[in-house]
Amino acid sequence: MSVRFVRYLVAVAALIVIGGVWTQAQAATVDIKFKFQANGKLLDAGSYSVDFGPNGNVMLTPAKGGAAVEIPRTRTLGTRNVRKVELVFDRIGSLLFLSEVWIPGRGGCEVSRANTLDRETVTGPAEKK
Repeated sequence: MSVRFVRYLVAVAALIVIGGVWTQAQAATVDIKFKFQANGKLLDAGSYSVDFGPNGNVMLTPAKGGAAVEIPRTRTLGTRNVRKVELVFDRIGSLLFLSEVWIPGRGGCEVSRANTLDRETVTGPAEKK
């Protein structure tokens, strides 16, 4: 093998690794079609990027701009294998409260819990491979 060929293979491998890390680093996006409450704040319907912050809290960032909302986790739920980001909401009356957050490859957490069986789940697009 020539040195040029080896350099080419190393460059291609580096690009593949960098591309994989970049896609994993992007926050998942979900479109929520209703107003909801999270961490004591009433949030508007819309698209939000969802990720876990460095301290483990959930970060919701509105796609239309604005400050991210940090939501402390109350409990880690495990590593259920989800293929799409999932947000679970508890319904009390006509208001929906963010209850659980699941992110592909990163597990899930509980951010609040109401004693209700009336729940709604919103999923984002499938994660890209």
